[in-house]
Amino acid sequence: MCGIVGVAGDISVKHEKVFKSLLFFDVLRGEDSTGIISVNKQNKTSWYKKALPAYEFMATRRFDKILKDSHKVLIGHNRAATKGHVSDENAHPFQYESITAVHNGTLRGVSLLDEGSHFDVDSEALIYNMALHGIEEVYSNRLHGAAALVWWDASDETLNFIRNDERPLYYAYSDDFKQLYWSSEWQILNLALSRADMKVHKNKFNSVKPHHLYKFTIPSKINEKIDKAKVKKLSPYVAPKPKTTTYNSGGYHGYSGNQYRSGRKYQGFGPGDSCYFKVTGRVGDTFTGHAIGTNPPVPVRISCRAHVQCDKEVVPKLVAGIANDLYFTGRVQYLDWTNSIAADRKATLVVTPYSVKDSEIPQEKKQLPLLQNNSQLIPYGSMLIPADEWREMVTSGCFVCNQIPKEDQAKDIIWMDATSFVCSDECEIKSYQGGA
Repeated sequence: MCGIVGVAGDISVKHEKVFKSLLFFDVLRGEDSTGIISVNKQNKTSWYKKALPAYEFMATRRFDKILKDSHKVLIGHNRAATKGHVSDENAHPFQYESITAVHNGTLRGVSLLDEGSHFDVDSEALIYNMALHGIEEVYSNRLHGAAALVWWDASDETLNFIRNDERPLYYAYSDDFKQLYWSSEWQILNLALSRADMKVHKNKFNSVKPHHLYKFTIPSKINEKIDKAKVKKLSPYVAPKPKTTTYNSGGYHGYSGNQYRSGRKYQGFGPGDSCYFKVTGRVGDTFTGHAIGTNPPVPVRISCRAHVQCDKEVVPKLVAGIANDLYFTGRVQYLDWTNSIAADRKATLVVTPYSVKDSEIPQEKKQLPLLQNNSQLIPYGSMLIPADEWREMVTSGCFVCNQIPKEDQAKDIIWMDATSFVCSDECEIKSYQGGA
């Protein structure tokens, strides 16, 4: 469970205090990490995130500096980690192309998302795909799991909300329609606004309708009202219905009923899904290995019975794979849960032998499509960017010591938002202490 909060519109000091209250109260929904997105009146987007609870995050110098700007949108996120390690990089928001977004929810698998297994956090994989394909394609065909999303889209300069029926999201207008407030819980909204003696329109907290995209245009001028959102209904992704078959104790083609559960998935894999794997061992006509891009590694098994095609094609191919450290793709036939126990449900992916094909490039070494393939790429956060772009990004110098780093120092840089950074751990510690 994570939490999302925010304020938009004609934001003054008193509205910033409401935002701070919202972010502070929202720590009840997550204290592993905190992050904010700021959009100023010139539509410039800044963000900052740290693996700190909100009450420590708001004491940092960088947080104070961001709030000194003139904003028209402030988005906050409190993370309770479910998938992925607790780290600055895995905190929200995530930014790809024109999308800077936060997500509350846990996906049931990332197999429908392009490059899903590359990401430590399912939320980042989801937001990356939103930048690749657009929200309508992702929501209807790729988003499998719980989700409430809030993001700023720089391409059309809009604030966007969407949720499904597995995660809450509430919003309210100020009495004069000059401000918009939102939170994962209406009680948090009510508490923060009541403490500031702020009234909302008709004393009403509205729930975002499930499967509806809300698109707000937020004015930059002072005292200008916010128009009501443009709302569009989207069709949610519907997972295929399970086709679980029960077999008698004698099994079916040698498989017991506990093995053959065609309606279930494990780590995003289910019957019929493509699996990228490596073979590491052999016992008789059975080969074993593990799927690539899963954490922890998911076991894979290929059973090659006496058959002309297996003997002549598949077996030699898999034997060569063990000897030469090769990679393969294949189709999952079913999940074998035989050796799992109730407290720790784990499955083995049983791959159809006739579907096994050679794979030349290991998936774990591929570059993401959004990353430019340049002769010299430099680390920038969780991405790689061309060297000339990177040099432009660091011209402002370190936030603490003002030094401009060299390219061989790129891996040590800690990015505080899209354009601000500290050049080392030492400088980051100084930023907490109020500077050098």
